[in-house]
Amino acid sequence: MEIDITQLWAVLRRRWLFIWGLAAVAVLCAGLVSYYVLEPKYEATSTLIVKKPPAVAGIEYNDLMASGQLLNTFEQIIKSRRVVKGVIDDLGLTTTPEELLKQIDVKVENNSLVASITVTDRQADQAMKIANRFADRAQRESNTIMGTNYLFVLDYAELQNSPQPVSPRPFFLMGMAFVAALLAGVGLAVLFEKFDKTMKTEAQLVEDLEVPVLGTIPMVKKARKKQNDPDSTLGGVAHEN
Repeated sequence: MEIDITQLWAVLRRRWLFIWGLAAVAVLCAGLVSYYVLEPKYEATSTLIVKKPPAVAGIEYNDLMASGQLLNTFEQIIKSRRVVKGVIDDLGLTTTPEELLKQIDVKVENNSLVASITVTDRQADQAMKIANRFADRAQRESNTIMGTNYLFVLDYAELQNSPQPVSPRPFFLMGMAFVAALLAGVGLAVLFEKFDKTMKTEAQLVEDLEVPVLGTIPMVKKARKKQNDPDSTLGGVAHEN
């Protein structure tokens, strides 16, 4: 049975309670998962800036910048085990270098002298400490390796008064759950209607059976009997002592 727009609207009207109920349950579950199951994660970002040196190993600075070699060097030094292990030792972290690397994101844009280090952690203050320690370690190790002071900390990460987690985003998740459940509810309602073999209208009867309708029998509700109806009361005999 194919459903046109008019029939679809009729289906939605008949099954609106199911559709909206499913959406409400989905939003409630998404909210509970966001607030009570998923752990919040916070971000902190520190930035470094490159000061132009006179030359690097006989190669002009502009040539290095144009080829992208210096930019790649910045990122590799920041994410090197030498820097990562130094951060772990400085802060007394119990994590491994591999696990800590999964928490950081280093971005060095082309044609830019600024590199950003973003750290994600379950605690806002810990994310700030790790980001700042990465900046200090990256500056120290890069200057030692390159033999010249050209990498400096531009901004340290700061702890906000009321830090907001970057994930999960409860309202976003609840909105997505609402839309998904609404679409699923409509789809299920149409599916139920498709497999429902009962005849609900004269038009549906004519279309499916291809026979004319000679007449209809209206549904009559059974009337309640009045309390004073003698037929509805039971007689009794009183005995005197």
